[in-house]
Amino acid sequence: MTRPIILRCIDFETTDIPENGGEIIETGCTDLIISPGNNNAIHDTYSALFSPTAGSPIVPEARAAHHIQDCELAGLSAFNVLDGLALLQCEPSTTRHADYIVAHNAKFERDMLARYHVETPSTWICTMKVARRLYPGLTSHSLQYLRYFLDLENGTTNVRCMPPHRAGPDTFLTALLLRSFLDQASPTQMAEWTRLPMYYPVCPIGKYKGKDWSLVDSGYLIWMTKAEDMDPDIKATAQNELNYRYGRT
Repeated sequence: MTRPIILRCIDFETTDIPENGGEIIETGCTDLIISPGNNNAIHDTYSALFSPTAGSPIVPEARAAHHIQDCELAGLSAFNVLDGLALLQCEPSTTRHADYIVAHNAKFERDMLARYHVETPSTWICTMKVARRLYPGLTSHSLQYLRYFLDLENGTTNVRCMPPHRAGPDTFLTALLLRSFLDQASPTQMAEWTRLPMYYPVCPIGKYKGKDWSLVDSGYLIWMTKAEDMDPDIKATAQNELNYRYGRT
């Protein structure tokens, strides 16, 4: 019998972004398991809260998204490397890791785990990158936008998706999104898209925002590729356009 393929969807809520020293205060995970005859089953969702260390307040920008209050975290332990390793194991009683770790905008979760020196042998899938490949013309590729654009709940509100922007419900929603992608791409293909730079179908910044790349001035493209603070994925897309124009490979 073919061994089941385990895709673990994870999500973090934090005090701030990783670059500002943000800490993990909530984790969530939901497994989607591919095996013969199980119709890509989505399993139970697990979540846990953690207290930030002293001197690491929840910034208003983060609290406005997840609405986690300090009183909910009082007396809890801080997230640490062992919590990270346990999150990546398939079952608490085993040391086997999931075949794939999945997140929407996976760079955020990867950066947060790196901050705690947590590494995984699993292959990553970023559902945001996959969505940009499969649906390049959308005005947004956020998780909640895709929830309604793709009608992932079949015209209803699934209680497992609520409340939005909390770690547990967001991993269940990510699992629904991932399952919808499996009709169009294999996990191997999605992992390859994740490895490559994020694809931007139109220019996402500046005076050419929303314009097709063919309409962006070459000088502006060159500036984008050289700007030190430019998003690496935008740089890569601009460079691809330059390569196309000048016949480079």
